[in-house]
Amino acid sequence: MASNLMSSEQQATHKQTEPSMDKLYRFFDVLSMVQEFELAEVSPRKLYLLIDTVCVSGFWDYWNNGQLKQSKGWLYLFEHSAYQGLMPMTPLLVEVEEGEFGERLFYWILEQEKGIENFGLVIVSHLSLTELHQQWLLKLDAITPSGEEELLPTYMVQCLLPWWKTLPDHDKNDFMQGMDYVYVPETKEGDLRLLARVNADLPGEANSVNSPYPLTEEQYQILIEPKRHYSMAIELFFRLSAYLTVELSVDHIYHLFLESIKLARELFPHEGLKAHETFATHRFILGTDYHLHPEFIRLSEQHGLYEGLRLFQSTMQYQAELDKDYNRPEWLIEESTS
Repeated sequence: MASNLMSSEQQATHKQTEPSMDKLYRFFDVLSMVQEFELAEVSPRKLYLLIDTVCVSGFWDYWNNGQLKQSKGWLYLFEHSAYQGLMPMTPLLVEVEEGEFGERLFYWILEQEKGIENFGLVIVSHLSLTELHQQWLLKLDAITPSGEEELLPTYMVQCLLPWWKTLPDHDKNDFMQGMDYVYVPETKEGDLRLLARVNADLPGEANSVNSPYPLTEEQYQILIEPKRHYSMAIELFFRLSAYLTVELSVDHIYHLFLESIKLARELFPHEGLKAHETFATHRFILGTDYHLHPEFIRLSEQHGLYEGLRLFQSTMQYQAELDKDYNRPEWLIEESTS
């Protein structure tokens, strides 16, 4: 944190570089701010990416096929944790320096069509990579309302943002331990929004959000839902792989599943999550665009999404028509990211 013994000139520079929650930032702006702190001899800070590798299409292919993993300055988030069994899904904590592989990695993510809006977090911290990793290990555990221990996936933007709204200020500040600023992706063009800054003057109980964090029922639903959706995508992947000859990607199926839930919410805003998930699942079963079939539209308008879909599926008379006119098989195949 910035020292209270800064000169007036240093304090002026600090105020100029203090980010605002009311504007958007480019990644280079944040990197430049960190460099300004160093030039002003304010307490040194580093820039990090916490990448949600599941949400970035083709990430592991790119990572494993290139020389990036041979570089220094990164750690698997789940390494040395209780979640090492989930290493294929582990986030990646990467230190960023101008012109080095961390910066190149971010701009590669920016070039991808899928994943930039949920790629993870941009963190400004006064800690070293190893120290920040240790802090994050304390943020990974939660206790569910039923008393079971669960992974706390706050590295996932789609989990963190709704969960953040449920926290009182002192819990937010405790969660920020080890981090000075946290930015989240805001647009497909890579713009970032400041989510939080640590408040050194805010009193709070030390480690109150640290391991394990007790979840309310509302928080449990917010945080566990993405994990459940990923499990559903894995089930779809194995079901499709059993009869399709093309090579499929679990991560791509997951992206398509989330996109389909989003589509269901847009088409049927008054329906519940179960109906939206059912709609999404049937895009993989009946056909990509089954929802455009006139009979499905009629049934869903008369009976609602869930019941209309059940009635539509109860007869197989439309399947040949769906296969011919309402399905895009290429939808399932991930485009090359090379």
